[in-house]
Amino acid sequence: MSRYKLCQFCKDIGEKWYDEDFIGIIPILEENVPIIELLEEIPIEENEIEKVLSICKEIGLSMANAILYYTDAELIIPKPYKDNYNDLKYVGVFNSSLQ
Repeated sequence: MSRYKLCQFCKDIGEKWYDEDFIGIIPILEENVPIIELLEEIPIEENEIEKVLSICKEIGLSMANAILYYTDAELIIPKPYKDNYNDLKYVGVFNSSLQ
């Protein structure tokens, strides 16, 4: 019997697998840019942007070179949240502008 090894992302989200179709990433930029510039490129509801910026400010994050997001509305991230995943900062769960 072969043993399936969980990927680190699965461990981080508390699942046995994930659907790659739900992952989005703003490709890594050569230089950091203000967070707001990256948020303009992802499917987040406009009224959630200030909340994201506020959380980023709280954790000392004002610039970044990429954003990774997962758009599965049924996924529940286990609490307590880790403050980072694989050296990526976890900001939270927000409403998507996807219909």
